Amino acid sequence: MAKNMVFFLGAGFTKAVAPNAPNGRQFFEKGFSHDGQLLEIDQIGKLKKFVETVYYPLTDDGTLPRIEDVMSLVDYCIQQKQGLNQRFGYEEILDARDSIVFLMRKLIQESVELHSNHKLADDFVVHLNKPDLNATVATTNYDIVIDNALLRTAYSCNYGIKLRSSNNLYSPHRALPLLDRAQGSLNRGKIALLKIHGSLNWLWCPKCDEIDLILDEKATIEYASRQSCANEYCTAEYGTPPYHTYNVQSI
Repeated sequence: MAKNMVFFLGAGFTKAVAPNAPNGRQFFEKGFSHDGQLLEIDQIGKLKKFVETVYYPLTDDGTLPRIEDVMSLVDYCIQQKQGLNQRFGYEEILDARDSIVFLMRKLIQESVELHSNHKLADDFVVHLNKPDLNATVATTNYDIVIDNALLRTAYSCNYGIKLRSSNNLYSPHRALPLLDRAQGSLNRGKIALLKIHGSLNWLWCPKCDEIDLILDEKATIEYASRQSCANEYCTAEYGTPPYHTYNVQSI
């Protein structure tokens, strides 16, 4: 009889695969560093003010909150469709989440995607894919290290949620690397990958209320939030999927 096991992945897994990857606190350390250039970006500057106002003033030698903790607070507000206080209403919370994801995209591009040990991630997937094991992977990581390993090694990546245009060869979508062109099977396969905070390669259209998936690592940066929806009949721009949009469904 096959064993049922759940593997929970955090920043430590990404750090093992990509040693230069930032951990929970280093996202803000790198993003808010006065020595770097990211703080000059308006979106990052506003995020720093949000974190300082909600938590505490930040100093060079102070302890920063973990990005997962801030994301959980923001996701809870979005799930409840409410603001945090008079200063940060619902729209400001949505902007804060977009800014958090923007920061993660920038730093992931610089570290994880450029300097990864694919073999380590692939060996992990080989272990998960044994015939006598029914494995589920839950992760708070926003990067696509494990996603790519699943596609390379198990030839499938099952997110357990609805993704638009899966196996639809007659999609009216614009030329994006969507599910129609995927190598291997997406949203199929016995290994479930449950991404609690969302994923770098998910694009959500608030008007269609659909999530599109992009596969190429560079495209995850190029087709980030604020790009036009892939549906040619839609005029909306992509945003960051709110938590309730990708609650895990039955697999």
